[in-house]
Amino acid sequence: MTRTRNRFAVLLLAAAPLCFINAIDVVHALNNEQVASLAPTMVDREFGYVRKVVRATVHVKPREETKNYRVFSLSFPSSGENGQPGNLVRALYYRSKLPVQKKVIIVLPIWGTHTYPSRKMVRSLLKYSDGRMNVLRILDGDYLFDWDAMKSASTEQQLMATFRRMAKRVRTHVIDIRRSIDWLERQPDIDPNHIGLVGFSIAAMVSSLVVAHEPRVAATVLAMGGANLHEMFATCFGRAEQARKIIMSRFGWTKEIFQKKLEKLVVPINPVRFTGSVDPKRVLMFEAKYDECIPKTGRNALWHAMGKPTRVIWPYGHKMAFLTMTFLGLNSMRRKIYDFLEQTL
Repeated sequence: MTRTRNRFAVLLLAAAPLCFINAIDVVHALNNEQVASLAPTMVDREFGYVRKVVRATVHVKPREETKNYRVFSLSFPSSGENGQPGNLVRALYYRSKLPVQKKVIIVLPIWGTHTYPSRKMVRSLLKYSDGRMNVLRILDGDYLFDWDAMKSASTEQQLMATFRRMAKRVRTHVIDIRRSIDWLERQPDIDPNHIGLVGFSIAAMVSSLVVAHEPRVAATVLAMGGANLHEMFATCFGRAEQARKIIMSRFGWTKEIFQKKLEKLVVPINPVRFTGSVDPKRVLMFEAKYDECIPKTGRNALWHAMGKPTRVIWPYGHKMAFLTMTFLGLNSMRRKIYDFLEQTL
């Protein structure tokens, strides 16, 4: 599948007039093979898993070492079918050289699309923290959703089965992120009481599910995300739009019927199910007022599910809102995220 990672550069050039942006609403050493032993065994009611030893293969990346950080690549088998190469969870771990216990921030990818937000966020955290934070950047290799399977489904039963499989895949990613925390908290230089999580776009929805079930996450940033995934599938551009048009044409559905068919299938991964389970003081949300991908109903639903935390609303569309992470947006989003994490963790 062709990836779209380089389109962000085109957006930057096209958006030069956006230089001045205001928010509308600011309301142990590691070895090549390391085993993290975990105790005690725990089973949760929702998105539950049994804590086991996480066997992570870890390799040092000497060429990426900086003045303040050593960099490691790590991978471990997924807890289920995650849609990624080798069915692995892969990550880069930036470990500070300072001889003190550090906070740690997990940065999630926008699976299969732009790497710019996660890469830029990691660079900012490393720069701003001056070695006082470690960072785990979860890597992607393919799309979170199997768009090709959706488009090729010849019967409604096949399509419904595919969507159920995608819901299970989201659940798998939530559990794997929790297992990443299992690994992190066993690192000797990490303070397990100071773990943060950052997710952009679809990863913001995944992050909201993680924080709703993972008490070890002490601060969460959700940027340009939403609840009600069936609404997103019915409105978003790009791969979602391509799949939607083929499906609607094949089965003679209107957009309303398409959305209704999906609604029950994505209930298990809808953050609104877990309203009231998150401390809103530990959440910061960013939103695009004119988001063409995440409807306002879904954005508001996520905000309510998270307990109405502080949110910053940018006067742009979904993609353009990410320019607030660049010099064109005065790097305002990156700075706000870092300040929130620094103050909350």
